[in-house]
Amino acid sequence: SFVSQEGPEDRHGHGTAVASLVAGSRLGMAPEASLLVLKALDWQGKGRWGWVAAAVERAAELGADVAVLALGGVEKSLMTEEALQALSRRGGLAVAAAGNDGRGRLDYPGASAYAITVAAVDRRGRLAPWSNWAPWPGSPDVAAPGVAVAVASARGGEGYVVKSGTSMAAAIAGGALALLGRSERKERLAAVRQRLATSARPLPGGRAHTGWGLLNVPALLGLGLRGDLRVPEAAGG
Repeated sequence: SFVSQEGPEDRHGHGTAVASLVAGSRLGMAPEASLLVLKALDWQGKGRWGWVAAAVERAAELGADVAVLALGGVEKSLMTEEALQALSRRGGLAVAAAGNDGRGRLDYPGASAYAITVAAVDRRGRLAPWSNWAPWPGSPDVAAPGVAVAVASARGGEGYVVKSGTSMAAAIAGGALALLGRSERKERLAAVRQRLATSARPLPGGRAHTGWGLLNVPALLGLGLRGDLRVPEAAGG
């Protein structure tokens, strides 16, 4: 944990939800991936840029393939930007949430050039009204499901709950990108962006809102299949 005076436990639940979409055994996009949990937000879901930067730096040092940054703020952080740059130089990918204010400006680190930024859409591919956007080319890179998504609960006995947000969309995209495998090439970010550009399905909202379009995992992985990403239904419905 990089949070002052808190241990690694998840009292908020956000981290558990995100982790379950990245690599959970039932809901995860990459269930065979090794999960590195670096806590940078406190029990209220708040944090400091110093905590976030330290977590990203640690991810880079440990050779993380993908770092999912399901968080955001209005102001840019120089120390976090430097950490993101270091991660990218080592071949790691930062995947960030666009933000949930519905405004025409991306949250940071989603606004960073070193992050792949993800907008949220519903099951019909419609942009969530609260998903942040920005004029192209500073817009989200891609969109993924982020409305009423089934996730694991951090509270014992609850099993699964339903959550919405660009954090959920970023977690799904991050898990999908983890399936691409590890690369030490420092130009990997540009190469992955190109794969997203050629594989995503364009959406009616336009590039300012959903970038290249809806994440299409089979096409992203070069499986030669046609189809869209499907998210598991919530338990009981």
